[in-house]
Formats: sequence, structure tokens, C-alpha cells
Amino acid sequence: MSQLLRHARQRVDKVLKLIQVLKSHEFPHEDSRKTLAFVEGQFGELQDTLQHLNDSLNDPHTIRANCRSALEAVFAYLPVLGFVARSTDVVGALELHRPLHRIVTAVVGPDAHLLLTSDWQYSPYTYVHYQLIEKGFVLVGLPASEAGNGLIMPLAGHEIGHNMWYANNLDQHFAPLVSDSLVAEILNNRFNEFQEHFDPLEKSQVNDLAGRPYWEPAFAWAMAQCQEMFCDFVGLVLFREAYLYAFQYLLSPGGGARDASYPSMPSRARHLIAAAKERGFQIAEKYPDSFDEEQSEAKGKDEFLLALADKARESVIPKLLAKADEKLASYEPGAHSEEEKKRVKAAFTRATPVAGGVRLVNLVNATWEIEISEIQIWNNDYPALAERPEERSRVLNELFLKSLEVLEIEKLQEEQP
Repeated sequence: MSQLLRHARQRVDKVLKLIQVLKSHEFPHEDSRKTLAFVEGQFGELQDTLQHLNDSLNDPHTIRANCRSALEAVFAYLPVLGFVARSTDVVGALELHRPLHRIVTAVVGPDAHLLLTSDWQYSPYTYVHYQLIEKGFVLVGLPASEAGNGLIMPLAGHEIGHNMWYANNLDQHFAPLVSDSLVAEILNNRFNEFQEHFDPLEKSQVNDLAGRPYWEPAFAWAMAQCQEMFCDFVGLVLFREAYLYAFQYLLSPGGGARDASYPSMPSRARHLIAAAKERGFQIAEKYPDSFDEEQSEAKGKDEFLLALADKARESVIPKLLAKADEKLASYEPGAHSEEEKKRVKAAFTRATPVAGGVRLVNLVNATWEIEISEIQIWNNDYPALAERPEERSRVLNELFLKSLEVLEIEKLQEEQP
């Protein structure tokens, strides 16, 4: 047996042994075990394929291609196994899983699964892989330092948005719009600059095989930026003002180096505020001032391309928001209720969880309104608590998480025949 084939088999066998170890763990939610079973199935197929390969019977190119596929699978799925392992971690707020799982099944697919973990990256993120997306596995990581903080829950809406983007093939929908915008900007406003940075071309060549490779990086950046804004709008539509508060809490003041794949933080804030105002959400005018402008390191042609990307993204903002509205139209329409928020605040003022069918969007928004008012609800009845800011925040978080548990129990009771 060749060393290549032998090593490929060993790598796959070690992943399968790791999966067996993970299967012995106790998981708080069945989605972790289902994710593990899916990955085990992928590697079982790889193992079977490699076992049936033979150096004397199979073409060397066939063996090499299958060994490469196995190696790529290890790279792709080891982070997934890390998600599974961390889903047993009690650092995270386990109460968030079921409410977010309900959102996932409503907006990604009825058979979708959610794996929610704490992670050592500060920015929340999702791990996407085409086979995971195809089977409806949504993996969301929240920063370990904040994993017990229920008030960052709305940020998971952004990560769910990434899964919606891929599940609905929105790249295919927005790619023509973005490329048309880029070409129009070059031809109508920046053709002289384009020629300064790249080989002299006729205007007729900008959008053909001669010109397209020059602005392809701007297209890639613009598409990535569009996806980020779509995901911001998903978070906003799902959680209303609470998404803005959570976004501000975790990421302000921003600044630092600009990543070309993201809109600038002030730009994101301005788009979110505009969308919020359009819907009548209550948010301070000065909200965008919370975020500092990042400094781009792009120079010369890269600076020019980034400007093109920003312009193209700006041109499709209304369509990104409209698409988020469209994809979420059937999820709890008309759920917002000032009366329900008042009930939440009244219960929390008594230092008790809320009950009685309050919907998630109203629970999380009422809690954030208490938080941004510097938690003054206990000033009269609990003066000792009112004088301890850190303890106030801890109690508010506990009331929110306990309320999530109560609301979930109520939903389960409603679903029983």
C-alpha cells in the first residue's frame, strides 16, 4: 500500500475515533448529537471509499483525488466537531437555544438544526459549509466572555442571516445587480481612474474578458459587504431595537483597520438606523456616533477598487432590506406589542420572571430598554440592589433567562395535543 493511501486512511480513522469519544458526552440539546451523526456519516463514507481503493487495481490519479477529498473533509469538519464539543460547555446560556432554534426552523427550514456554542473569538460567527447548509445545520458561536449574557441574543440573528443567504442562493440573486452597478460606476463616473490603474481599455471592454479581471476584487468585496448588510437587516427585522443595542454593546466604538469584506462600522450603523426609522422603531439619532471610522490600509488601485465596492454595495441597500423583509415575512408578523413590553417591565420591577405568553421580541426589547435606562426599576423597592451596578446587571440577565425558560415551557404546553 502506498504511503499516501495509508496516511489518508489513518487520518479518517482518527476522526472517526474522535467522534466516538464525543458521542460519549452528554449534550444539553439533541441538535448536537444530530450534527455529530451527520459528520460521522460523511467520514464513514470516506472510510469505505478509501478501504476499497487498491494501488494495484486503481488508477493513481483516482487514488490521489480520493485522498485529497478525505484531507479536505478533515479540514472542513474538524471545526464542526469543535462546535459539537463546545456545545457541552456550561459557560453558555443554555436558555437561548430553544428560542433561537424556533427561529432557525421558521426561517432556514422546518428540519433545520441549531448548534449554539461559546467560542474564543470575540465577534459572533457562523461556520458555513455547503453540505451543512444543504442539510440545514446552523452553527453559531458566541464569545465565551459574553456567552452567559442573554442580552447579546439578538446578534445570533445576524449569524442566522448568513445561513439564510446561502440556503436561498442569494449570491445568485444579487451578483448581477452588483456587477451591473460596478460597471455603470466605472463607465459613467470613474473611467479615467480605471485607465490610470489598469491597462488602457476601450469602454466596450470593461465588461468583457479583457476588463472584468481588473474589477473582480471589487465585485468580491461588494458581494461580501452585501451579505453582511443583509444579515444586519435580518437581525434588525427579527429583534427590532434590541439588535441595535446588542450590536452597539458588543462592537462600539469599533475603529482600527478596515476589512474590505465588511462595510465600515459607521456605514452599517447608518443603514440600520435608516431602516429602523422606516419601520418606526425608537432609537436615538446619535446612534451612529457610537462607532469610529476604520482606517483602510488600501492604497493605489486597491483603494480605487474598495471605493467601487462600497459604491456598489450602497446601490443595492434597499434591495437587501427588501429581501430580508421578504424572507422573514411569515415569521411572527405583528409580534411587536408595547403592552407585552409593559408586562415584562412590571414583572421585572417585582424581581420576578414574566409569564403569560409574552413573545420573544417583546421580552428582549423590554429587557434592553431596562438595561439602557441604567436599570433604575429597583431604585424604590430594592435600594441595596440599586446601589450595585454589577449586581443589577446580573439580576436583570437572570430574570431574562428565567423568562425565556418560562416562555418555552408555555410554548411546549401549547404544542401538546
